Order: sequence, then C-alpha cells, then structure tokens
Amino acid sequence: MALTKVIGSGIGTVTNQFADANMSAGSVIQTVTADTTTQVSITSTTFTDSGLTASITPTSSSNKIAIFINQSVYNFRSGGGDLQAGIRLMRDSTMINQGYSDATGGLHTYFALGTTQAMYLSYWNNFMMLDSPSTTSAVTYKTQGAVRNTANSHTLNFQTNSSTTNKSTIILQEIQS
Repeated sequence: MALTKVIGSGIGTVTNQFADANMSAGSVIQTVTADTTTQVSITSTTFTDSGLTASITPTSSSNKIAIFINQSVYNFRSGGGDLQAGIRLMRDSTMINQGYSDATGGLHTYFALGTTQAMYLSYWNNFMMLDSPSTTSAVTYKTQGAVRNTANSHTLNFQTNSSTTNKSTIILQEIQS
C-alpha cells in the first residue's frame, strides 16, 4: 500500500489524548523507578543519605507525587543501650516525613532494650506517601538515616548485601489532580 502525502490544512489539529488536561483526577501521568544494592553504613547522629534516590519532573504544579519505598535496613549495636535510629524522607533539601518522634525531638525508636548484649534488627522499611511539591521543576526524593548515639559501634546499614535479593527500590508516580 502506498503512502499519501497530505499538504496544507487537510489533517487538522492533532491532540495528545494522554495529555494531563484530558486525564481524570487520580490518573497516573508518569512513573519513575530507581533501585540500588550498594551498601551504605551510617554511624553518625546527623542524618545522612541512604543511597536510595529518584527524581521526577511533574507536568503540572497542581499534581501530586505518590512515593513508594521498599528499603533494606540492618540496625546493629555491639553492646548495651537502646538500639535507636531514624529514617526520614526528603524532597530535595526539605524533610517531608520523619515518622515518629518523641517529645524531645528524638529519633524513631525501632528497637529499645536496656541490655549489655550486642543487638541487631534486620527488616524492610516499607513506606508510602502522597506529596504535593507544587512545581513543574525536577524534584528529587531520597531517604536518610541517623543513629541516636554512637556508643558501642552503633551502625545503621542500608542495602546490607550487594545482591539482587537485597535490592532497595523507590517508585515515584505523578498523579493527576
């Protein structure tokens, strides 16, 4: 079959049926995923990047971003005291979720035992949130971690085993408002 060339105004206006304006509220506009198996060990009481990060550029400033996180965590302390650490979610340089804090602004208590024994806690940090970044510029989401104190070699590890079976993942979805 031969192709026919249309000249002039014969074809009219072509519109993108998937453009934001034509999608109903709640529709997923775009999805961005990122994963890592690179181990990051944090021994500081200052929040430090965990190695899990992804960026998305919203198509409308009124749209929301759904954030889904599945991150491997291993919290270890070689001796006595509470096994306390914190994980928080950042949008660029702004903290948008830190989970539980005590009245003194302390970090989330994942596990607390007054013991002289070595302690560890291995788990998956699963998290989801709907954010309103109010921009059409690129936005970067990432997790950070910190330990409550540095005594007894307290270490918060992310992606503790560099294998595909211990992969941490972040998924960002732009949602039509």
